[in-house]
Amino acid sequence: MEAKESAWLNETENLFRENLKGISEKDVRFYRLEEFWRNVKRLDEFSDDCPVCREMHAEVRETIAGMNDAVKHPGKRRRKFDRALSTLASHMTEEHGFLPPYYYTYRWSALGLPAGALVGALVDLVLFHGQKWGFIVGGTMIGMLIGYVLGGRKDNDMRAKKKLL
Repeated sequence: MEAKESAWLNETENLFRENLKGISEKDVRFYRLEEFWRNVKRLDEFSDDCPVCREMHAEVRETIAGMNDAVKHPGKRRRKFDRALSTLASHMTEEHGFLPPYYYTYRWSALGLPAGALVGALVDLVLFHGQKWGFIVGGTMIGMLIGYVLGGRKDNDMRAKKKLL
């Protein structure tokens, strides 16, 4: 999908850069402001086809306008800011298929743990009648490793498609 420069995006970028002044690099990373900006650009890309993206324009501008204050002062403003970031990220995930980094690696590794333990336990039961518990540990480790590799491949595919938040 080719990025187009709209007037809304240009104005929003100027507002974003203006409100970014005075925020430390550490806070930019901690509050995921770079991810937020990528999602704002995606919001503009999808706004022609997605009515929810179109409706979010005003809310995003309001969020960016209060960004500097929300980052520097805890409380109600920060909660509102965090909620807006989460709402935008959730919409991008659910409606447009973007995923957090290492999404499949974590999922498949977590599924590989019990699957490997189960296979290890079955091998132990069939071959050694439940006497060699090391097969459960070995199966767990191998299952997690297989899940890690398979999930990593899927994550690399998503990274190549530029579908990461």
